Amino acid sequence: MSQGHAHVHTRHLHGHEPGESAPHETEELMLLARDLGVCAEQIATTAGRLTALLGDPALLRSLAASPRTGARVTALLTRIIAGAEGLGCGTETTKLGKVVAMLTGAGGGESLPALVAATALKARIRGLARMHPELFADHDMAALIDAVEGDRQAEAVGRFRRMLAERGTGEALGAIAPVFIELSGLIALLDDNPFNDAVGWNFATGKPMTCEPVLGMPLTWGSALEHGGGSAEPVELTPAVASLIEDDGTIVAHMRNIRLMRPFGYALLHRIRGRDGAERFVLVLPGLTADTVDGDAAMDLVGAIRNTQLTDAAYTRAMRSLFAQAGVPAGAEVALISHSQGGVVAMNLVEDEELVERYRFTHLVAVGAPIDYRSPLDASLWVASVTNQHDIVPTLDGRGFGSPYDPHPDWYEVDYADGRHGFPACHGAARYAENLETDIPEAAAHIDRQLARYRGEIVETRAFRLSD
Repeated sequence: MSQGHAHVHTRHLHGHEPGESAPHETEELMLLARDLGVCAEQIATTAGRLTALLGDPALLRSLAASPRTGARVTALLTRIIAGAEGLGCGTETTKLGKVVAMLTGAGGGESLPALVAATALKARIRGLARMHPELFADHDMAALIDAVEGDRQAEAVGRFRRMLAERGTGEALGAIAPVFIELSGLIALLDDNPFNDAVGWNFATGKPMTCEPVLGMPLTWGSALEHGGGSAEPVELTPAVASLIEDDGTIVAHMRNIRLMRPFGYALLHRIRGRDGAERFVLVLPGLTADTVDGDAAMDLVGAIRNTQLTDAAYTRAMRSLFAQAGVPAGAEVALISHSQGGVVAMNLVEDEELVERYRFTHLVAVGAPIDYRSPLDASLWVASVTNQHDIVPTLDGRGFGSPYDPHPDWYEVDYADGRHGFPACHGAARYAENLETDIPEAAAHIDRQLARYRGEIVETRAFRLSD
């Protein structure tokens, strides 16, 4: 049993525990954060246009034709952009802005758009604190947040290192997870490096993460490390393992089966005869295999990086191989049940034109997965996303739990917090199964109702070992 109450935030499940701040207080702060993000974008757009004028051929010609007038215009533009109370250089919208920022020192946390965007992230932190009072009740977390908000980065790094040393990596990451995106964004916006501003900017304005927050390196660099074409090899489960597979078709049962298959790197394909007599398929996609970085399994860390950034990765290619080998007939109805990296791969499948043309993907359930900025090709696909607010993995696409932006209002989203915050335990399929069963049973019941056509007699279950 989980300790304490589960606090659920979803468009379908409402309510708050006695003694908590009323939900509208959090909503007001999040709406403020969104408005500030819009203002920051408008200021940045104006600053970018003004900065672009510095390189405009007409201005350069005026300098030659009338040096005095041209020099006055240039000086005025420079003061508006790079002055002590200037708009900034438009580092968020133009490459020229980044160059001017480095030359004038007017980029990063000194620019007005960055300061407004940072204020938006601070408002989100205050809203999250009303949902998670433990953030400021925890002395170390309160001090860490204060240091980041105050642009005292050396102090913030020191405090987090102390948390790692005293609490262990798991507890420290679990504690910071609810505000990980906001803190990372603040650091990127307020430091002196203009090349990572895009990270904080995207976080504050509801856009997907495209580079890492420290140096600003593109996230696609990791995708080049992956090798192999991706394969799915049919395997026979041992009688002992086969006897442990749960067959009642609930989301809790699927999560337990994922937990069972994860150490082996196996995906499961169930052929089910529904209560209406029709045969359908459920593909169960696990997350990372036993903590490998770059092994021969398709679900290693390198593969996870590539899957997040590119749709053509070894795990995804292995899924195409699986469909072909399993003989899933064209036009068959398929439900995708996934965890962690498996959720990203499930999204890759429903964004694949050839697969969507061949099969009818009707349902996708992603648990603990960073899928918020993905776009299935079939608008009728029913999508559910379940995330623990102390699980840092679902935030790796750049959308944190405090984001006031909702890229998919038609999805069924459940994010919650239970009484145990340790990572990676809170990310495991076993913990999610437990939470769905005991902490958020109403969410599990809703998902099960949606998957009703995929419950019935399991005609066949096949296991496939996925590899590079």
